[in-house]
Amino acid sequence: MSYFKEACAWGSCRLQWPPVTELGMQLHRARRPLHVLVGGGTGFIGRHLVDHLAGAKHRVTIVSRHAPPALVAPISHRTWDQIRDTGLPRDVDVVCNFAGRNVLDLTRRWTAAFEQECRASRYETAAALVDAIGRADVPPTTFIQVSGIGIYPPQTEECDPFSDEDAAGRGYWCDFVKEWERSATLPPTIRTRPILLRTAVVLGHGGGALEQMLPAFKMYLGGPIGSGQQPFPWIHMDDLVALVMHLIRNDSVSGPVIASSPRTPSNREFVHALGRWLHRPTLFGVPTSLVRLVLGAVRAELLLEAPCVYPAKAIRSRFKFKYPDLDDALDNLLQP
Repeated sequence: MSYFKEACAWGSCRLQWPPVTELGMQLHRARRPLHVLVGGGTGFIGRHLVDHLAGAKHRVTIVSRHAPPALVAPISHRTWDQIRDTGLPRDVDVVCNFAGRNVLDLTRRWTAAFEQECRASRYETAAALVDAIGRADVPPTTFIQVSGIGIYPPQTEECDPFSDEDAAGRGYWCDFVKEWERSATLPPTIRTRPILLRTAVVLGHGGGALEQMLPAFKMYLGGPIGSGQQPFPWIHMDDLVALVMHLIRNDSVSGPVIASSPRTPSNREFVHALGRWLHRPTLFGVPTSLVRLVLGAVRAELLLEAPCVYPAKAIRSRFKFKYPDLDDALDNLLQP
C-alpha cells in the first residue's frame, strides 16, 4: 500500500510499481538502503517517486514548504527554510528535485505575480539544493534536477527529433528552462554527478495533464488544439519513476537526459487516441485564438507548439520503457 495513502490519505495514485527486484543491483552495490532527498516530494511527480522509494525500503526525506501530515518511517520531512539554514540531512546519497509550480494551472491567470511564482518555485529551490550540496561534509553521489523539453526549439509540425545534447532554442520558454537549469548548475569542484531530467508531458494518476483533459473529453468537447500538427511528447509516470531509479543505479550517465516516450505523436494523434479510448468523438478542434484568450499568449505557446524529442541517452544506457506506445499507456491509465 502507498505510504501516502496509508499515512496521509492522499488519494488516487493507483500505480503499478515495477517489481522491487529491479532495485536489486543498486541495493547489492550499496549494501544498505539509500537515503534519497526529494525536493517537491508532495507534488504530482514527487508523490509517486516517494511512494516507490519508500515501498522499496529506502529512506526518504521530503522537502516542501509545509510538512505533510502523519508521515511514517522511512519518510521524514524538511522545509525549504531548513535546507537553506542547516543544509542537507546527514548521509544523503541522492538528491532529486521536482519542485515547481504548475504553469498550466487553469485556476490562475498568467499575471506578472504568477509568472514570478512559477520562476521562484523552480530557480530558488534548485539554487538552495546546489548551495546545500556544496556545504555538505560528504556530498551526495547524484543530483537529479527536473527540467523540461521546452529548452529545445519548438515545432508546429512533425520533423526530425531532438536528442539530449542538442542545442537549446530561443524564445520565452527556451529561456525559462535555460535559466532553470543554470540555477541547478553545480560548481566544478563538487564531485556530485549532475543529471538534468528534461521531462515531457507526464501522464499519470492523481494529477497532471490527463486529469485536466478528461472532463472536456467526457463532455464531448475534446479535440485537437490549434492545427493539431504540433508534436505531443509524453511519458507514462511509471516510466518516469523507473527512469529516475535507472539513473540512480547507472553512474555512467550524466548531464541532460530526455524523459519522454521514444514515440512522439502529434497533438491530433494523441487527441484521437484519447477519444477512441473514451468512446468520444474528436471532430471539433480548439481554435488557436481561443487557446490564447483562455491561457494568455505566453502560456498558449506550450500547447500550440512543442519540440519532437528522442530519449537517446536513456535508450543507450539500456533503459527499457514499459509504455513506449500511447495506446498501451492510455489503456493502463484509464482502465477501471
